[in-house]
Amino acid sequence: MKYIKVTRINGEVHYYTRNPFAEGYSPVGGGFMVTKFGGVKTIEEIDEVPVDNLTTSVCFDGEECSSYKAVVDLNDRWNGWMKPWIHIDDAKKLCRELTWDDETYAFTNGKVTYKHHEDEDLDSTFESKEIDGETYFYFGNQGLVFMLVDMHDEQDETI
Repeated sequence: MKYIKVTRINGEVHYYTRNPFAEGYSPVGGGFMVTKFGGVKTIEEIDEVPVDNLTTSVCFDGEECSSYKAVVDLNDRWNGWMKPWIHIDDAKKLCRELTWDDETYAFTNGKVTYKHHEDEDLDSTFESKEIDGETYFYFGNQGLVFMLVDMHDEQDETI
């Protein structure tokens, strides 16, 4: 797959893929398709989107928003949402907050697990990795919606 890197006159850089079903481009990570780019300095075709990791705080989208220390790749999103690696201390907290009647998130024996009480095919153990000497767990593929805490704050101010 080839990507389109668009550098705008103001210095912002955005990445797109060509939409194979329509004439246009889809932003990497989700968003509305565009048919042309405005305010462009350069457009180039590239083989891969560079990693743009940020250590930050994310929140689970909802009324009450606890924040969690995380590492996110700003260029790798799911439908516009962050796909965070959550710090081990906050992964424990998040597991307690995300448990519902038919689903259980648990932190036991140094692992984060997910159990669906009605469909065991959905059960999983989360991937972990060391980042700067600390353990993080990948919450980016569970269908959960996370946003940067700063984005949540800005959104609240505009409502």
